[in-house]
Amino acid sequence: MEVAKKHDLEGILSKNLNSRYIIKGKNSDWRKIKNYKDLIAVIGGVTYRGGIVNSMLLGLYDNNNQFLYIGHVGTGKLTRAEWQNFTKLIEPLRTNHKPFANQPERVNKIQWLQPLLTVKVQYIEWPKGHSIRQPSIQAFVDHDPENCRLSE
Repeated sequence: MEVAKKHDLEGILSKNLNSRYIIKGKNSDWRKIKNYKDLIAVIGGVTYRGGIVNSMLLGLYDNNNQFLYIGHVGTGKLTRAEWQNFTKLIEPLRTNHKPFANQPERVNKIQWLQPLLTVKVQYIEWPKGHSIRQPSIQAFVDHDPENCRLSE
């Protein structure tokens, strides 16, 4: 796993040494261990389902202080109650102005927000020129949005 991390690989596959090979069979003897990465991002917009926020549009600041869209996330460790509380919390942050300097891939039915709230996100990969892959919300964090920066 250390070699996979060193070379920034997606992860490794492991097998129980005492198990047999099964043709066309899947079982718990094989495991995929992913090389997850973390970042703290700023929330610049949301989408809703049934009146409750169901995904967040995330961004980071570049060296020119432009707020850039890096992807959206709707899965993770938040409970339904936390989504409901978050929906209420963002009411005063709603705006008609898109905060991102670039164009998000999702543009339908987005509620833009003032970029003031931050969230810790786990992801598997960040292909150059694309958004983060397989993001998952870990927690809301109290972090200065201006310090959430793209690292080259």
